Amino acid sequence: MATLTEILEISGTLEKAEEIARQLVVQDPTYMLDLQLILSARGKVAESKKIIEDLSNKFPNDHRIAFNQGWHVLNEGDLQRGMELIDRGRNVGVFGSPALQTDKPLWDGKNAKGKTILLRCEGGLGDEILNIRFAKDIAERGGTVIVACDKGLQSVFSRVSGVAKTISLDHIQDEYFDAWVPAMSAVRVCGHTYETLPSEAYITALPEKIAEWNKTVNADNGVLKVGIRWSGNAEFEHEQMRRFPFKHILDVFETPNAKFFSLQRDSDLKVLPPEVVDLSGLMNTWEDTAGVIANLDLVITSCTSVAHMAAAMGKETWIIVPLMPYYTWAMPGNKTPWYKSVTLYRQESDTNWEASFIKVRQALEESTTQVIRTSIDPMQNHTKKTLHFVAGLPRSGSTMLISLLAQNPTIFGAPVSGLAGIVNGVNTNWDKIEFHKEVPNEEAKMYTLRAILDSYHAATSKPIILDKERHWIRYILLLEKLLDRKVKVIVPVRPIAEILTSFEVLRQKNPLTLTMVDEVLGPKSTLSTRCDYFMNEEGPVGSCINYTRDAVISGLSDRLLFVDYNKFIANPERDLKRIYSFLEIPYFEHDLHNIKQLTMSDDSIWKYPGLHDVRSVVSKISADPISVLGPELVAKFSQGEPWENWT
Repeated sequence: MATLTEILEISGTLEKAEEIARQLVVQDPTYMLDLQLILSARGKVAESKKIIEDLSNKFPNDHRIAFNQGWHVLNEGDLQRGMELIDRGRNVGVFGSPALQTDKPLWDGKNAKGKTILLRCEGGLGDEILNIRFAKDIAERGGTVIVACDKGLQSVFSRVSGVAKTISLDHIQDEYFDAWVPAMSAVRVCGHTYETLPSEAYITALPEKIAEWNKTVNADNGVLKVGIRWSGNAEFEHEQMRRFPFKHILDVFETPNAKFFSLQRDSDLKVLPPEVVDLSGLMNTWEDTAGVIANLDLVITSCTSVAHMAAAMGKETWIIVPLMPYYTWAMPGNKTPWYKSVTLYRQESDTNWEASFIKVRQALEESTTQVIRTSIDPMQNHTKKTLHFVAGLPRSGSTMLISLLAQNPTIFGAPVSGLAGIVNGVNTNWDKIEFHKEVPNEEAKMYTLRAILDSYHAATSKPIILDKERHWIRYILLLEKLLDRKVKVIVPVRPIAEILTSFEVLRQKNPLTLTMVDEVLGPKSTLSTRCDYFMNEEGPVGSCINYTRDAVISGLSDRLLFVDYNKFIANPERDLKRIYSFLEIPYFEHDLHNIKQLTMSDDSIWKYPGLHDVRSVVSKISADPISVLGPELVAKFSQGEPWENWT
């Protein structure tokens, strides 16, 4: 009895394979499932669907039939039902992973609080990369997530949000866990639909690998850096259906203003044109691959594990897929709910890949034109630097926090910046200029403001910038308009009585210095009036609370990460991990006993000497509020902190 693989090898083409399969079905109806699959591969979806539905009705307990039917259900938009059917392929070895021998129960997707959940990867490496995202779902439901995966992916997966520990697949028996979930089932168990499927980036490259590969993966200004991979695992079932002829890639290599880097490794290596950089002998680990991808502008690939890695990193990824693509690409269209950064180029007929590559070439030429325009267009000049913001309440540790985070070689900290004031000044005064009143020019305003954001920290080569200004939280919507992305704002907070105490202690240390508050209040400056000044709606503390409240009420709380000063001092490692997860960058081990002052300020604005001084060690040295403010003022300003309702 011929297998499907043998039919395909004998026939040479899918058209001939269909002919042979139809003949075999007449002799033996058990070949009907093979015919169904060949019809799908030829793009005859309606006939294929009719056959699989008939087979499902006749043989409802056949797991292979159920698995094949799952693709069609996914194609129609039902993720839950489709994955329920896809799951049944595990019973007949479709995923290629041995059954897990354990007496521990399967996790049901409900509350995992206090439990250790094993997320057991299965399938190919691309499947492991695809499904590691669901560790975050499990962790958010209270579970401690242990991930069992391929050894080569352990270090990469250890940085994924929600992952507490990674182990290799062959060490599961040595690990304790309360329940487990097969990774291919995680999307279903977590209850996702196509509408709720998390599609943001979730994998990061190591900063040192990014820096290391930047020396190799580089190009002249205005030249697009493109990674290419043309085939995956040759042993994958029906690999020949998803592999496209290499000759079409040769045409893509001729695209002007693009520099190509081959990501092909281990198998199906080709003799490449001299202008293509061959990385096959240089990439030794997945950390290398991630470092390379981080330095690219675009990845073009067939359906491979590299496709999933690039997409999971949020890199723009073009995947060239056959008529019957993998289940992740089953939904019609050129986009996928699984990854925001992916564009699909679909084969148009089983005998023709050329049309797909013509579209790829056209899109690539448009992209290189855009890159050229970007190099001279300030509004489109998206630098490699990512700007994040620190706002929050005064005297809540923001300067210390930025100085500590700046130990990371990829982070530039600006604890005393002035950028926010410049942006606000230009924005509010633009239309006050007489010419702009007469001839409004919103486009020029956008260009100017964006150019300010892009160039203000141009002196640093570090890719991540933390800019501190208490008023940034007021400008979230403006920043998102200018940057064309959601912004992230770290918001340090602290009990109000402690903040007021800290200001008063600084004042008492410098009796010869007249603070700005004293200048404003004059002879009315008393302990009570100074506290009221700080807390009124326009005061340094009260205004910050109001700005933050406005942001929360406006639905912007997902842009904010509150960092409580006292909790940070008590457990800095925990909050540092929260910050890194929020910023979606790899965690860095900080030296909590060697914090260096980033910048010196004469504190001439507020006239509180020492206002921005930073101690070298993470520690709390502060006076008792009652001993400084007195019990009545402490009681007045200890009515519950408003941010307790916002976190």
